[in-house]
Amino acid sequence: MMERWAPALFRAERIPIVLGAGTHQQVRLAPVKSPMPAIGPDRKPWPTAVWRGSGFAVIASLDATPHGQLLHVSISHKRRHPAWEEIKHIRSLFFPDTIDVMMMLPQAADYINAHEHCFHLWQCPTEWGVQ
Repeated sequence: MMERWAPALFRAERIPIVLGAGTHQQVRLAPVKSPMPAIGPDRKPWPTAVWRGSGFAVIASLDATPHGQLLHVSISHKRRHPAWEEIKHIRSLFFPDTIDVMMMLPQAADYINAHEHCFHLWQCPTEWGVQ
């Protein structure tokens, strides 16, 4: 059974994100006003929050899916792929440890590459149960 969990996305949208905390390469991302709300297939705006800094962008939204409303977080960098540790850190900021999160490669017909260095984290609609 999937845990009932409500992301704290919009309580946290004004809090800066710090990548590499405790290292000499600390990067601070500031919250920015989204230029336009994301529009879902139902033509209604999705709640969205955006952070930018040092070439990074993080966008979080609550997306309507056939499985209900799920949290979707993207992390990108202008010149390189985000490092695995950066992706894991973003995951830890937005999702509790008790929620399964996935990075998915969709089938070819559904694949869209709008940004060369962007990765998407999706809340899983059900628990994987992998031990």
